[in-house]
Amino acid sequence: MSHELRTPLNGILGYAQILINIGKLNESQKEFVQIIHSSGKHLLDLISEILSYSQIEAKKLQLIITTFDIDETIKHILNVVKIRAEEKDLVLTYLKVDDFPRFVKGDDVKVRQLLLNLLSNAVKYTKTGSVVLRVKYDASKEYNFTFEVEDTGIGIEKEQIEQIFEPFTQIGDQWKYVEGTGLGLAITKKIIDLMAGKLEVESEPGKGSTFRMLLNMPESKEGISGKIEQINIIGYKGTRKKILVVDDNLTNLSFLVSALEPLGFEMAIAENGKVALEQARQKEPDLILMDLLMPVMNGVETIKEIRKLPNWGKTKIIGITASVIEHEQRIKFLKICNGNIDKPINLSELFVIVKDLLNLEWIMQEPIKVTSEEPQEDTLAVLPDTEILEAIMEFAEIGDYTSIEQLLNKIAVQKKYFTFNKKIGKFIEKYDSNGLINYLNSIRS
Repeated sequence: MSHELRTPLNGILGYAQILINIGKLNESQKEFVQIIHSSGKHLLDLISEILSYSQIEAKKLQLIITTFDIDETIKHILNVVKIRAEEKDLVLTYLKVDDFPRFVKGDDVKVRQLLLNLLSNAVKYTKTGSVVLRVKYDASKEYNFTFEVEDTGIGIEKEQIEQIFEPFTQIGDQWKYVEGTGLGLAITKKIIDLMAGKLEVESEPGKGSTFRMLLNMPESKEGISGKIEQINIIGYKGTRKKILVVDDNLTNLSFLVSALEPLGFEMAIAENGKVALEQARQKEPDLILMDLLMPVMNGVETIKEIRKLPNWGKTKIIGITASVIEHEQRIKFLKICNGNIDKPINLSELFVIVKDLLNLEWIMQEPIKVTSEEPQEDTLAVLPDTEILEAIMEFAEIGDYTSIEQLLNKIAVQKKYFTFNKKIGKFIEKYDSNGLINYLNSIRS
């Protein structure tokens, strides 16, 4: 079921990534594609909840500890939840109470899932008002990170708080008819327990709830190597490389060819293991992207046969699977691959693996020079009235980015404020309250 559910999403999210990065869409078209991508990600979240709970029940859920950028993780989840909050006219606020290290050691995927579950749950059960995320940090404490999600939602009776962590449980009529699997909080509690963390809840019916997640994630001095912030690759240096893509799903084949061929790779495809074996014999590819579950010959059988070929030694193999359950066949498959990636495929992650396995040096796209009549960043910004500046300052101090955006939209009709709006917009995109406040102080003085 894992494979059957996630494979179609690979095509949807994959082509959405290609369209977003194609560079030829106008703003409206980009927005439409972003909505498709966000909706697909939301569906993936629901599927992942079901699969995660299956893993928990089977006692197969494991922590994968890596160094990751906690600041980016928070901003990514805020951007996902922001769309849902705006649909309900809710104010989503992020307050960074204490400075914290950018790079930490922990399970990035599960931290994302926890934050998404708590924030999505707050938005889901809040009809009017706001949702606030506060992040606190104290290196001297047992749990150095505290994430607080406070909402002005329906609230929960004290005696019913324990019940909300039971799967498929609904508390009262107000909790009925709300979208979702009903597994979010049950999974959240189980994952926090697995991470040796704590989850605290305070709630008052009719006023709202606060979910407090305490985790210990030690600071990492390593940073992250090989990470691509934006997909702006246009090619690579050196001799042309050959890549064979093996997948029984034509959409997945087409997506990977569309993503890799423009970069200069010589591409070949195969719809099953038997065809892949023949292609590998004829083409002698430098890299094979191999799906696990296929008719005729599966990924494990195909790799074993390919490695009997005379010149297979130079060929690297990336295993691709849509199954997240650690069954015996998947484990065996990943052990005989040089690298692996899960569906739906994230192109940034794929490009990092391809670069490492083929020892490539990417050619990056030069920044596009603006030639329109719009004012440039370095021109003197025309500032709006003091009233507006004061209002933006007040909203920045409480992290109310929604209200700031509404103010900017009101003055955007006047072209003279273009540079000012663009500057403020950059701080909002990064949820950088401190930077915005410092900038406002500098222009007011």
